[in-house]
Amino acid sequence: MNTDDLIKKLAQDVAMPDLRWAPRLCWAIFGAASLSIMMVWLLLGLNGNIPNLLGDGQFLLKMFWFLFMAGSGFMVLTKSLRPDEAPGWRFHLHGLLFMGMILVGAVDFISRGMLVDDLLGMTWSACPFLVVACSLPVLVASLYAIRVMAPANPGLAGLSAGIMSGGIGAFIYGLHCPELALPFISAWYGLGIIAMAGFGYLAGRYVLHW
Repeated sequence: MNTDDLIKKLAQDVAMPDLRWAPRLCWAIFGAASLSIMMVWLLLGLNGNIPNLLGDGQFLLKMFWFLFMAGSGFMVLTKSLRPDEAPGWRFHLHGLLFMGMILVGAVDFISRGMLVDDLLGMTWSACPFLVVACSLPVLVASLYAIRVMAPANPGLAGLSAGIMSGGIGAFIYGLHCPELALPFISAWYGLGIIAMAGFGYLAGRYVLHW
């Protein structure tokens, strides 16, 4: 019997898992995200210009990219938590969304004459760290909520949780950050999301191991 057959056999024999993990995960994400928003509000302050930015294409692209990254991470995560399930095509959404934004940022950078200010902005040295700081509560809470599950690939589940958390954390930090240049967003926010994917992968291999 090979490994795949063994996993399928175990999945058939195991009792139906506690389905309360799904609402538990959602509440964990909501609670941790609320904590991160509170941290940003109290420590950094929210961008008072947000009402005016709702009609700005670059601001909307920035925030929707974060939401789509978070959504793709959530989709893959929920499909990775049972030994008899696999994320399938959903896994490729991570790479497509990320590389798509990198491409958009690169094209914009080149078309605008490769201005250093567009890439570095005013906060490049702090941005990735603050994205990670806003994301970590979500990652910790989500891994705690799903620790009873049995993913066939704990690293993949953790990586997806990290990408989801990174997208949520980037969105929350984006409520403060004034940077709108696409090269900046794809580079430094992207670095923060990559860091969270790495943290999630390492944590998932330990926390979700069975």
